[in-house]
Amino acid sequence: MRGSLVIAVFFVFIWYGFFRQYTSQATETMAGSAMYICDGGKSINAFFYDKKSSIYVDSTGTPVPQGKAEIALSDGRSLSLPQTVSPTGVRYALQDESFVFWTNGNKSLVSEKNTQNNYVGCIRIVNQLPGTNLSRVYVDSKAGFSLRLPETDISNQDAYLANTTYRYPSLGLGKEISGVSFSVPSSMTQGTNLSRDTYISVEWLPGIQNCSAASFFGDKNVVNLNLTENNTMYSVASMTDVGAGNHYEEIVYAISGTNPCIAIRYFIHHMAIENYESGTVKEFDKEALFTEFDQIRHSLVVAQ
Repeated sequence: MRGSLVIAVFFVFIWYGFFRQYTSQATETMAGSAMYICDGGKSINAFFYDKKSSIYVDSTGTPVPQGKAEIALSDGRSLSLPQTVSPTGVRYALQDESFVFWTNGNKSLVSEKNTQNNYVGCIRIVNQLPGTNLSRVYVDSKAGFSLRLPETDISNQDAYLANTTYRYPSLGLGKEISGVSFSVPSSMTQGTNLSRDTYISVEWLPGIQNCSAASFFGDKNVVNLNLTENNTMYSVASMTDVGAGNHYEEIVYAISGTNPCIAIRYFIHHMAIENYESGTVKEFDKEALFTEFDQIRHSLVVAQ
């Protein structure tokens, strides 16, 4: 009888160990996907999977992640990587640790044989939004952002041209705001009263405890409003100016909670239509311009 009890207990332990090791083999479900653009034009397509079962622990009591990532690299390689323990972000790796894929927020990197030199500066990009023509991708790993722009002809300057030396000068006391501006294509201004220096820009301010749009206007008197769009919270402020037939309008959308404080600025400059001889130019389509700027803003991804 005692021997039978020992055998029964033995099989209970075997069953319990089997249960802990293998009940986690539930059906995998896709948890999401992402595409990252890295330095040198390299890219990573990633598909993330979870299991519906609970996360179990190993013999030491450490939780064992049950997810995995299927990734496709721009060099043609495809890998299936089980999720591993990570103190920050989410980490996936081959069993021998010869290949590691790590994500944290909107950024990722690859380490091969403990070396990070192939896929670095990787930032997530959003899929092209329905009803838009934002097929051109711009990624700035140094500034830490990506966005989409309309596909236009860069060869003849009919495109949103990036100015990486852009500085917004109006903070006073010699202070400037760093950023990258994108001037509108010539096709948007040709034959209209819209000026060629109209642009949309991504800007950042370090050392701001409360990221607000008013900070991007220096000592100018503007009012902050709160706005939530596409699950992003903005602080919004605007101002207008007129002089010698020139009309200026600026709107700043600061992304709440970012540090450094990140914002997108719309800068619109146009001439009074009455300053032109009748029939020589037409009024620019302000609604279409703002719609396109909004689409670009919604595609912004900040790597924080």
